[in-house]
Parts: sequence; structure tokens; C-alpha cells
Amino acid sequence: MINAPVTGVLLAGGQSRRMGGGDKGLLRLDGKSMLAHVIERLSPQVSAIVLNANGNPERFAELGLPVVADPVAGFVGPLAGVLAGMRWSFAHAPERRFIVTAAGDAPLLPRDLVA
Repeated sequence: MINAPVTGVLLAGGQSRRMGGGDKGLLRLDGKSMLAHVIERLSPQVSAIVLNANGNPERFAELGLPVVADPVAGFVGPLAGVLAGMRWSFAHAPERRFIVTAAGDAPLLPRDLVA
């Protein structure tokens, strides 16, 4: 990860109702999870990454990222995940003035998204 004043926030807190539930980001693509692909593409662009997901955070342990749940109850949508990421960044790295959000199920994230 670079020393940019940006925290990456991966949004993986949805219920995946249209896919029958579960974690879309943990589905395998080309030998690794979609989240791993997103992390690989986003890491060089940010100074830290936090994962927003609800439920048991241990299911993401292999990724080695901090996991924060929505601060608003009831699965109210991705803006709750954005708020969780903003709060995490403010608490853990207040010198970072910006966050960038990315969907945890978007393995072809642009390599120049932050720029």
C-alpha cells in the first residue's frame, strides 16, 4: 500500500438476496475470492483498507483486514457501510482526509480508481 492520505473501504455488508444469500465477495474467481481480487487492485492506491461487513467477521479472517459492521441496524444499504468506513478511518487514521469506496464483488476494479 502506498502512503496516500486515502483509506479504502470495501463494501461487503449486503444480504445478497438476489443470489440466495451468502457473501458474494467470498465467491471464487480464477482461484481466489472476488474480495482478494479487489484488495489486490486497490492496495497500491491507498494507505489502508477496511472491510465493511455485517455478521461474524471471522469469515473474512484470511484477508487480514479490519472488519467493521454497519453502525445503523436493519441493513439500510451501502451508505451505512460508507459511514462505518468513515468512522473507522477517523478513529484509526485521522490524518487521512479521504476514503474511497469499492464493492467487494467487483473483481475488475480499475487500477487507477483513486487517481
